[in-house]
Amino acid sequence: MKSNLNDSIKIIQITDTHLFPTNAGRLQGYATNELFARAIEQVKPRSKDVDFVFLTGDISENRSVESYEYAASQLSQLDAPVYWIAGNHDHAPTVKSVFGRHANLHELTHLKTPDWDFISVNTCREGTDSGHIEAKEIEQFLMRLEAAKQNKKQVAVVMHHQALPVDTPLIDECMLQDSEAFLKIANENDAIKLIICGHVHGDYHVMVGEKKLEACPATCFQWKKGTSTLETEDKRAFKEFVFEKTSYVSSVVAF
Repeated sequence: MKSNLNDSIKIIQITDTHLFPTNAGRLQGYATNELFARAIEQVKPRSKDVDFVFLTGDISENRSVESYEYAASQLSQLDAPVYWIAGNHDHAPTVKSVFGRHANLHELTHLKTPDWDFISVNTCREGTDSGHIEAKEIEQFLMRLEAAKQNKKQVAVVMHHQALPVDTPLIDECMLQDSEAFLKIANENDAIKLIICGHVHGDYHVMVGEKKLEACPATCFQWKKGTSTLETEDKRAFKEFVFEKTSYVSSVVAF
């Protein structure tokens, strides 16, 4: 990890690992545990030079304790703190219980840096794969956003589900539902510059007014862009972000 936070903040985003209790598990024919280990091999040398790693949901495929223990054992090899959020396939209390035993694994709520604040919004509702933001969550988000604005920070929002369609019907069917309230907040607050998400299994960039929604590819496989059926692409990647005082750049790292 970088020893001091300065004007440049570097972050790696990993998402949608869909892990199983053992390496025998398969999702759509892909050995997700083994592919996650490959991702960690690629991220590990880079983690010496980044400030944070974000893990943006669907950590497990079946919510098992063993899958989260496997995730924690892999993530603990990294030289940067890992901040996680839950996805619709996850059981957040189990993630908290398992990850809470590891000093470098933290739940992302409101991460503050000198120029940027990273604020999470929980889009998961028990019993559905679609995204939902409860009223209480909106209230907490507004409080954190106001604190960031008072401190004159740029804001990046981190969530699991995409807040706008990406023109791939398979995943747009389970995007953030009733997104109008969130998008109104995003469009009315100049402090918000970026929305970071997972869930879509692909690299997407969608404009939200004058700001951008960026989706990260999965570590296991991608859904074929534009598909309405279970068509996959045998590709995997993660994202790197560099945040300057008032701007950022992102890049996809395939492996």
